[in-house]
Amino acid sequence: MLYSLNYERLLTNRIGAGGGLAYWTISSSGLFAPSKKSATFVIPAYLSWTPIGRNHSPYFAAGLTVATSKTTEVLLGNTRYRIDAFSTLTLGYQYRSGGGILVRPTVSRIAMDGDFALWPGITLGYAF
Repeated sequence: MLYSLNYERLLTNRIGAGGGLAYWTISSSGLFAPSKKSATFVIPAYLSWTPIGRNHSPYFAAGLTVATSKTTEVLLGNTRYRIDAFSTLTLGYQYRSGGGILVRPTVSRIAMDGDFALWPGITLGYAF
């Protein structure tokens, strides 16, 4: 299960600052590996830029994310804790209606341990 809550505030008409909280759990059982349960808590912080337009605009963001996780091997009772930090670069498109509805499809490049992953996403929200 994945839960996420984010807040972004415009500092100027084009530049914003945001952050959020996310939490998810994963359970797995394997034939050749021990069953595991893990819970991860994520805290992103970022700066964003919408260079043109109010209703339609490209969307750019850069930030830092901290993640903490706890993994338990169910039968063996081993528990591991881990804290990671990684950088993000995000590119997308932002639509903001006159009534405040916000739709933002994005793709983020997440850099971790000298490697990177691409993470697609969509933000649905309300601007006030």
